[in-house]
Amino acid sequence: MADYWSKVQAVLQVLLSDYLDMENTTSSQRPPSAFDDSTTNIGSFFAKKKPTKPKRFSLFKFDSSSHAISLNSYLKEQQAIFGSNEMLTTTNKTGEVIERIFVCQPSSRNILAIFISLTKFIKDIEIALGYSEWSHCALSTFVNDFVTNVFLGQVHEEAVSAIETATKSVDAWRSNTDLETQKSLDLTRPLLQSTLCVEKRIQELRNIMQSLPSHAEPFLNMTCNILVSYRDTCLSAYQSIVRSESEDKRIISATWAKDEDISRFLRSLPNWTNLQNQKGHFGTSIDIEESSEEIRLRNMKESDMLTSNLAETMIPVHEILADVVQLRTLALLQESLEWFGGRIHELAESLPTQPRTPTTPTTPTSSNILELPPVPEASVKSLNLLAREFETLAETCLLVLHLEVRVHCFFYLLPVAKQSSFNAGVDSQDPDMEIIKLNKDLAGIDEALSSSLQSRKFRYIFEGLGHLVASIIINSAQYITQINDNGIKKTCRNIFAIQQNLTNITLSREVALDHARHYFELLYQDPEEVLNEIVEHGPKFTELDYRNALQLLHRSRSGNHHRAELEAQVGRLHDILNEVAVTI
Repeated sequence: MADYWSKVQAVLQVLLSDYLDMENTTSSQRPPSAFDDSTTNIGSFFAKKKPTKPKRFSLFKFDSSSHAISLNSYLKEQQAIFGSNEMLTTTNKTGEVIERIFVCQPSSRNILAIFISLTKFIKDIEIALGYSEWSHCALSTFVNDFVTNVFLGQVHEEAVSAIETATKSVDAWRSNTDLETQKSLDLTRPLLQSTLCVEKRIQELRNIMQSLPSHAEPFLNMTCNILVSYRDTCLSAYQSIVRSESEDKRIISATWAKDEDISRFLRSLPNWTNLQNQKGHFGTSIDIEESSEEIRLRNMKESDMLTSNLAETMIPVHEILADVVQLRTLALLQESLEWFGGRIHELAESLPTQPRTPTTPTTPTSSNILELPPVPEASVKSLNLLAREFETLAETCLLVLHLEVRVHCFFYLLPVAKQSSFNAGVDSQDPDMEIIKLNKDLAGIDEALSSSLQSRKFRYIFEGLGHLVASIIINSAQYITQINDNGIKKTCRNIFAIQQNLTNITLSREVALDHARHYFELLYQDPEEVLNEIVEHGPKFTELDYRNALQLLHRSRSGNHHRAELEAQVGRLHDILNEVAVTI
């Protein structure tokens, strides 16, 4: 009996060697080079050649006849139904060429189709030969050595090669999925092709683990290594986007998003919490209708913080991301990494980590031979940790986009107050050039991000922007030297132009900008009239806003500035506001 099983194992090893292509015969089937023969006589090219006979051409053929077409179609159908045998040529040790017929193409991946059935057969052999639990037959050793020493390395090389090709191409971080792929993946926004390539390889490794259950752990370790490499690649891509052209300079939005204190503050704000509450399972969006007052209250704290930090000095151009293409790339990276992190979480959840119960049978059956054995809990924790790192980088990308749009508003609006003239004798009918540039910039960002980000993220970026712009414009009154009626009209036109543009983007009226327009309309009045309006109708602005308005009115008056009169009016303002609750 032992001799019989020994011969069976030997025959199977030979058979497996052929079908698993252990001699790598398929990769050697390449056409010979035209210059492989080193003994070619060059003189033969210059020798006198015999005149060639003219070629004879057939007048017609029957290849396109109805009979020939029907016959070819029949043969193709039969081949599709029954398949075809593979014939390969190999060379033995003596140099003799041998033709061999296979029922399928020899490949190392054939092990995936036969491993479980082969493992069951090996168990039967070991039971028949009386092997103990810790000893194995020669065929088992042969198969395990092939998987460990040959197949594992091939899979790793193929995966690394495919990922490098996808991530190191010229447009690796701009090439995104088409609509058909989005539909098949149930996605509302495109993803990076490189991310899909990596995810495809990760899923392939998961399938290999299912097909080779007893070798799941090394393939799981390979998965973790690939994810670590791709995480570093994505981090490098992000840094290349947000890196300033000057080494000693900074991009404000990226610097703030990287700062732990600022990042923690932004994540604690109501608008970020609201964004997370709208997230479904693994990133799906949940649309929620809100009033303009809820939006204003949610974004007020952030606007105050940004105004206090960025309104003092004008922002240099090298401290913003002026290229809309970079912002779109950042949005693609954000969507891709958030989706990819969710897929890794799903992979981790699908892996068993609990030990088998004592009642689990040791003899393999058709049910438990298909079951993936428990993997080390540390490996599953590593997967979840890597998934969280991808999601954290995605959140950082979103914070950068959120901050970048707001920094752009300061970049264009601060020069209007600090460099423009508001006491001109001629009433211009056009907005300031900086306002036109801001509107064009916001429209370009809207076009780039609306097609790249989910609606809830797009709302997070543009929501509250009207309130911030209103805060910047109201706060800029302190930088205006003098203003007359034409200057007030000019400011109101600027506000109206921005309001129209933001309404087209957010599809909701930006009522905060009405508040800013009403503030500048106060300047049509005298200081005493402003104070009397507060007494009669209550305060509509903060004490600082009213103080800046009174100071601007006094700077705009001809002759002396009446410093004592200004101080008296500011004192009266303080007394009035102490008597009446401020409601804005």
